[in-house]
Amino acid sequence: YRLLNFIYTLVILSEVILFLFQQNLSIQFFPNNSIFAILLSSQIAFIIPAFFNKPDSSLSRLLLILIILIACFALVKTNGRAGWIGLVGALLFLYYILNQNFSKNVVVFAAIIFISLCAFLFWYKSSSSNGRLLIYKVVVSELSPKDLVIGIGYGQFKVKYNQLQSSYFGHHDI
Repeated sequence: YRLLNFIYTLVILSEVILFLFQQNLSIQFFPNNSIFAILLSSQIAFIIPAFFNKPDSSLSRLLLILIILIACFALVKTNGRAGWIGLVGALLFLYYILNQNFSKNVVVFAAIIFISLCAFLFWYKSSSSNGRLLIYKVVVSELSPKDLVIGIGYGQFKVKYNQLQSSYFGHHDI
């Protein structure tokens, strides 16, 4: 188990180092930073319980804290909103698993934290968020109910969305 933890920690650390120094190395580590943010947040969520399982030495504990902090720094650098939402959701789930005696105040506090994070992340990249909301609005208002339920076919969204958007702006202001 310790060897597996050590290997997993090295993998996370090497990913973070490659991501942070990819411009200096002239490589493209991940083609999409948001995908890397989701991967990183899931890995952080997996390594945090190792911190609470009382590592054998204070050096191991310090190493885990360092890895978690560096990984969180890299997560901030990705600008990946989904990664942060996923990490907070995973941490809330871990808290629930580790502490089965939830009080009503903890649930309310967790809900406030999660909603605040979502609102902040919406504001943080508001143009991207507004663009995504426009896509949802166009699709929901222009697609038939049947297509909303069963879909429009594999790989057809790019083609169909242009038609839907044209129809939407035909009877809505820009």
